[in-house]
Amino acid sequence: MRHRATIVGLSTAVAALAFTAAVGDASSAERSRSGVYSSFRISPETDDAGGMEVEVRDGAAPSVVVTACEGGCWGGKSWPAEIRGRAISFTVIEEWFDAAGKVSDRPSVRYRGRFVPGALILESPDRPHMGQERLRRVRQPVPGQTAARARYP
Repeated sequence: MRHRATIVGLSTAVAALAFTAAVGDASSAERSRSGVYSSFRISPETDDAGGMEVEVRDGAAPSVVVTACEGGCWGGKSWPAEIRGRAISFTVIEEWFDAAGKVSDRPSVRYRGRFVPGALILESPDRPHMGQERLRRVRQPVPGQTAARARYP
């Protein structure tokens, strides 16, 4: 009987370790900020696009892909980001073109935000008129969708 008790004890210990590992993995997955956050919308009356979409990639070298829309969309490039807990900050360089198609301006735009359940709240000290933009987390994003939005329409 003593041998059987040892096997039961070992089985219980192995099950406890497996449970602890699974719970540990779940909690680190919950802390992951990676995903697509969006306020993208299209006006049914004008077919114009509006809002923003940000793909967040956390990890050792966090980055974001940012697309902004007002009428049409632009961006779709990857930029380094800093993520600390629920806070995120990053800077993008926008390219504005003149009528001849040449770059006329390259302003830097800083963003800072915070992750809340199911969303990312963003604001820009360089664009105070933007206010706080709430971007909802996209449940099942399509790979590359944020960069592709930059080509709308």
